[in-house]
Amino acid sequence: EKRKTAWDRNSAWVSGLYHETPIFSPDSDIDIPLSHVYQKLRCYWNTEHEKERQGEREPLRYRTATVADLHGTIDAWLESFNPQDAVRLIVGGPGSGKSSFAKAYAAELINKKTHRVLFIQLQNLAMHGTFKESIASYLTSRHGYKWPNKTEGFPENPLDWHGTDTRPMLMVFDGLDELTTNKARESDLPIKFVSNLKYVLRDLNAAGRGASALVLGRDLAMDAAREDGDLKLDALIHVAPIRAMSRDELRLDKNPTDNDVEAGFDPIIDPDNLVERDTRTS
Repeated sequence: EKRKTAWDRNSAWVSGLYHETPIFSPDSDIDIPLSHVYQKLRCYWNTEHEKERQGEREPLRYRTATVADLHGTIDAWLESFNPQDAVRLIVGGPGSGKSSFAKAYAAELINKKTHRVLFIQLQNLAMHGTFKESIASYLTSRHGYKWPNKTEGFPENPLDWHGTDTRPMLMVFDGLDELTTNKARESDLPIKFVSNLKYVLRDLNAAGRGASALVLGRDLAMDAAREDGDLKLDALIHVAPIRAMSRDELRLDKNPTDNDVEAGFDPIIDPDNLVERDTRTS
């Protein structure tokens, strides 16, 4: 009962980031939450391929780009849970909407009641001790009773509860670039963020129901995180702009020509015709 109450209060806080916390107030008497203006985003990811070439030692290497709805993409990944593929990196530039997506998706998942959701704002995280200890310290230090029905923190480390929980867990870490560029932190844990996260997920998945994580940040931090964490290229999900996109924006510039792969080959996989859609008009 104590744990259920803690999760309920935390879930109310996470949902409040989307449904209640004002993003701006054009009038001193009007506070507008994110839920009033949020528009679901598209995304794309690249997949690496190799093709053997007759008479050549090295295979032909090329990429494809898949374009899809961002919410649906993460839904499908969670539904086909694989403990060996438990991390997705959501990457986008300033103002791309990645943090808005994180809040919207966390609230959406909480409303479905299919997962426990931990939402951690990395600009507030101090890395002390092991990765798990840092998370525990962050969460327990934010446990309080300022609001009777919601709180960011927990009375204990909720990661320790996972082995006996009835639901899988999704951890959402927003702002990796803010963590990795904070020079005041001397530990190398920020540099090793994703690799340390993978160890925690491995232990959680061995102990109980599935555990997955979304990590959000800007391009440079996320590229380094993917390499350090030894994640495949398609674990890096790019937030797409709300305007129409061009082929040049899908990171296919280093590809050989389409005809080099095969006659009539198209490296863009876009079954819903999203690339050329301007969602500002919808």
